Amino acid sequence: MLNTGDKIRKKRTQKGLSQQQMADYLNISQNSYHKIETNETNVKFETLIKIAEMLEAEVTEFIPDVKLHCIQSKPFITSSKSELITKPNDYQQKENLLVQSLRDKDEIIKMKDEKIAQLQHQLLKMLSRMGYSPKSDNENC
Repeated sequence: MLNTGDKIRKKRTQKGLSQQQMADYLNISQNSYHKIETNETNVKFETLIKIAEMLEAEVTEFIPDVKLHCIQSKPFITSSKSELITKPNDYQQKENLLVQSLRDKDEIIKMKDEKIAQLQHQLLKMLSRMGYSPKSDNENC
């Protein structure tokens, strides 16, 4: 399974962009960008959004795979490398990971909703320029 940096690198190379081009767009050094792709640093969500924009991708494409498992009816998270958290004192860490995953999910959903609204608005403007007017529900009856 690919982690965030691997997914970013794969998409960047598919687009034919260099690390320097990405770094310039993000206003960081090439070395700092390299650390993102090699997973030597955690990428901030805001930076991930900019990377997705530059690569014309959805942010969700770069989120690492997280698996939810259940042992003795107690859920816990494993990383994309399938490392299990098994010690009882790690439950706080597991809970924190779950909470952060939910926050990230909610932020992604919010961003998608905003993007959908923006695209709907743009589409209506384009249709209006072309002479089309949106029909109300009553006109379809």
